[in-house]
Amino acid sequence: MSLPDLLYHMHTLFLFTASDLKTIVIPSTMFGILAPVAQLTQEPIASTSAIVQRTPLVFLWTWLNLLPFNISNQRQPSAIEEDLLNKPWRPLPSGRLTPKQAKVLMLGSYSTAIAFSLYFKGAKSCLALILLGWWYNDQNGAENCWIRNFMNAAGYLSFVSGAVEVAVGSQAHLSEQARMWFFLIGGIIFSTVQIQDIPDQKGDGARGRKTLPLVIGDMPARWTIAVLVPIWSLLAPTFWQLGPSGYILPVMLSGLIAGRILYTRAVEADKTSFKIWNIWVMAIYALPLFSAFERGS
Repeated sequence: MSLPDLLYHMHTLFLFTASDLKTIVIPSTMFGILAPVAQLTQEPIASTSAIVQRTPLVFLWTWLNLLPFNISNQRQPSAIEEDLLNKPWRPLPSGRLTPKQAKVLMLGSYSTAIAFSLYFKGAKSCLALILLGWWYNDQNGAENCWIRNFMNAAGYLSFVSGAVEVAVGSQAHLSEQARMWFFLIGGIIFSTVQIQDIPDQKGDGARGRKTLPLVIGDMPARWTIAVLVPIWSLLAPTFWQLGPSGYILPVMLSGLIAGRILYTRAVEADKTSFKIWNIWVMAIYALPLFSAFERGS
């Protein structure tokens, strides 16, 4: 295989996951590294630098487990039709691959993710993601807005828990507080992840998908974001008993999200609001580390 061919195929793999680097791969990698440093796991860590050195493995585990899910999702006929409207640059609508070729690639990607997870840890989370992917993509789990939000929350938790195991290098045993924190994160994702559906209403409507903005209406869906994101921005720092400085970044970002989602109602503006939401999620993910610093000071 020539170098141009290799680069072409690598770019194809990248395109399958490009939209989710900011939503899944980078935030999950960040969580996986920060959680043991913030002492959310019961296992003693050799050093902070030892955890940080495993960042490439954590990133790769997350990406390898995301890839087959995305291929499975994007190879569906209805997904190709939707992507022709929303994301025509993806491999299938752009003609880089046929659905049959995508299926072969998907099976190979699943095998790679399983093998990597068995060797570097995160196997249980890998299995959970495979089952969620089957439910979501093959059993129409994404067609109901509430199930869709639940599965998104379960997926986020599977990614971050697997990332923690890879970072630690062994099965991670969470502290009682950490388990409660995971449930809180699940609630945050479940109740606000519909922000990703707001800019995609045209394509989702063409596919017949019942996302929250299409079920309850555009403006009511925006209000769920404008109300719940600020509430979570107060509850999450309170959970960690942070001082006033611990509230600043989440609250500032939540105000920006709320203002934008209500007053800048255009597709590109909504996409930007979704990007800011992802930054807000990462700010929430960082709160345990902030708490550890406050306890140590």
